[in-house]
Amino acid sequence: MILLGTALLLLLGAFLGNQYQIRYVAEHANRSLPFYLKFSAVWAGQEGSLLLWSFLQALFTALAVGRPSEEVRPLARWATVFLSLITAFFVGVTLFLSNPFATLSPAPSDGMGLSPLLRHPGWFSTPLPCTWATWAWRSPLHLLWQHSSADKWTSGPA
Repeated sequence: MILLGTALLLLLGAFLGNQYQIRYVAEHANRSLPFYLKFSAVWAGQEGSLLLWSFLQALFTALAVGRPSEEVRPLARWATVFLSLITAFFVGVTLFLSNPFATLSPAPSDGMGLSPLLRHPGWFSTPLPCTWATWAWRSPLHLLWQHSSADKWTSGPA
């Protein structure tokens, strides 16, 4: 989780520092892009979104299974296994299929800029991280952390 958070911060730093030798930065930012749009450009494409999803999945996994109550402790082991597999899947896809740190040679002097569709304030005020975080937090495996017994977990919301 710490490494994924560091990678996310490094990607944000690459956007803020106009490091166009990184292909993802060159494709989703340019020098005239305001700060808040450079921030939201981190998740503007597949590579950044997957990195963010990997980080959020690892964060919520740690929160869900970090300190289970006594009543859900038997299920916590299985939840750890499944949530770790989901996290490993996202990390694997990010590393091997959709690396946000792939480089360009030669590096362009300016980037292509953010898609006009993503410049709307709604994309920054209610970003993809909020949508994904809501889904991840309410997924059935994460309900282990919220409910006090296995019976409540299997019977659904009260």
